Amino acid sequence: MKLTEKLIHLPELLLIYFAPAGGQLFVVAMAVLCDTATGIWAARKVGEKISSRRLADIFPKLIVYFLIILLAHTIENVFKIDIGGLSVRSVVALAILGNELMSIDENLKKATGKGVFQKVIEAIKRK
Repeated sequence: MKLTEKLIHLPELLLIYFAPAGGQLFVVAMAVLCDTATGIWAARKVGEKISSRRLADIFPKLIVYFLIILLAHTIENVFKIDIGGLSVRSVVALAILGNELMSIDENLKKATGKGVFQKVIEAIKRK
């Protein structure tokens, strides 16, 4: 089999190899989109200008997050590592998610005066 024939199958082989990381990639992408949406809402609420340059920053951010998760997937497969029963990619995705959730909370504080965590605590106290 020639090298060119092997290279033709490379994209599908990569897709199969990285398929188990699809769930984490999807959740992180949704978190980034929520962060972006709440950031736009917060900026409008306080009268900040929204530029296309700032909105374009979402793409490099997603690419970096995706590459980090895919690298974690590769590390876990090559070195057969799990962390307390969690996959390396899950731990990495959770760290990224934590970062995005803090950013969403900051955006909500800016837009409404209260963050989501503060609202949850108040809702629990009312019951």
